[in-house]
Amino acid sequence: MKKILKTLLRVAGYSCYNNRSGPWGLNLKSDLERLGFSPAKAQVILDIGANDGRWLTTVYEIFPRATIHAFEPVPTTFEALCSNVEKRPRVRTYCQGFSSEAKNISMQIYENSRVNSMETAEIQVGHRPVKTINVQCGTLDAWLDGLAVDEIDFIKIDVEGHELQVLRGGINMFREARAAFLLIEAKSVLSAEVSGPGVSLEQLSGFLGPFGYRLLVLYTDFIHLPAQPYYTNFNALFARVSSMTPAMSNQPVLPICQSNFGR
Repeated sequence: MKKILKTLLRVAGYSCYNNRSGPWGLNLKSDLERLGFSPAKAQVILDIGANDGRWLTTVYEIFPRATIHAFEPVPTTFEALCSNVEKRPRVRTYCQGFSSEAKNISMQIYENSRVNSMETAEIQVGHRPVKTINVQCGTLDAWLDGLAVDEIDFIKIDVEGHELQVLRGGINMFREARAAFLLIEAKSVLSAEVSGPGVSLEQLSGFLGPFGYRLLVLYTDFIHLPAQPYYTNFNALFARVSSMTPAMSNQPVLPICQSNFGR
């Protein structure tokens, strides 16, 4: 019966495989390798919304040859970032943010710096702002042009709801297909489900899809399930179709996982 099903699916244009390599969404390095990309060959990584460098120090070894450009616009948090990465010579730090245009933006500052936001919402889930500051923002397009960077292997964006504005500031980069992989924080699947500052997968896919980027993998941070509000947080891995292996980029893929039950 399984052979018949696989045959029918192949006739319909799907590629069938057994997911013996394990589930997706657990290990960034292995997921990138399974997509045909070698992290060891990456040259340029951008960490936008680097905060104190927690993500950066975690993935530093995943990209052993890459120069990592880390951006954090809040001065006090930037100081912590510089301190945490001072022994990592491939890291370049910048006290600035990104938006849809070059400008100063009012930013809500919280006791927990990980939820600092350029968006106007005064209350994050479980947090209240303690003050507001102005931060300097540029655009991705202008920064890349100034550095004369032609190809970016990987961009991580975690800016508490300002993600779409950051993407809009890099529209020429996307038109020219200069970025291979994007890891972007999202709060929910549908825009109507987003609570507080944040973007949805619906919004991200709507923006990136016309440029040839596809959502591939989700890395869940947490799911908050009180009565109100429902709240999720995860990072979405998008890839330019041409960055993937031919087997994955040229046709739809329907995974058929072998069951472990009864063995």
